[in-house]
Amino acid sequence: IAVAALGSDGPPPWTNYGDWVDACAPGVDLVSTFFDRFNGAFPTVNSYDPDCFTGWAEWSGTSFAVPVVVAAVARELVCGRSPGGGNLDAVTAVERVVRAPHLARLPCLGTVVNI
Repeated sequence: IAVAALGSDGPPPWTNYGDWVDACAPGVDLVSTFFDRFNGAFPTVNSYDPDCFTGWAEWSGTSFAVPVVVAAVARELVCGRSPGGGNLDAVTAVERVVRAPHLARLPCLGTVVNI
C-alpha cells in the first residue's frame, strides 16, 4: 500500500503524490512518545530549546502516516467479519479500508484513512 501524508490544510509539499498512491492519512504535526529528558546539541534561542523533549515530541512525514493506515487495516482484521461470519484475511481488510469504491478519495492521494 503506497501512502501519502495529509496536514490540516491538505497534502504537504514533501509527500508522495501520483496515481500510484493508494491511501493518505494524517502525517503532519503528529504527537508521539519520545525519550524522557532528551536534550540534543541545538542551542536554546530566545528561551526555546528546539531539541529538548520530556517524553513527547511532534513529528511529520509519510513515515508517520503509514502507521495510521496500518492501524485501520489491523482494526478491520480484528473487528471486521467476513460475509460467512468468520475472521477476515489481510487482503479483504485492505479491500475494505483502502480499495472499496464507496470510500472518499483525493486525486493522486488515494483513499482518505483516519482512525
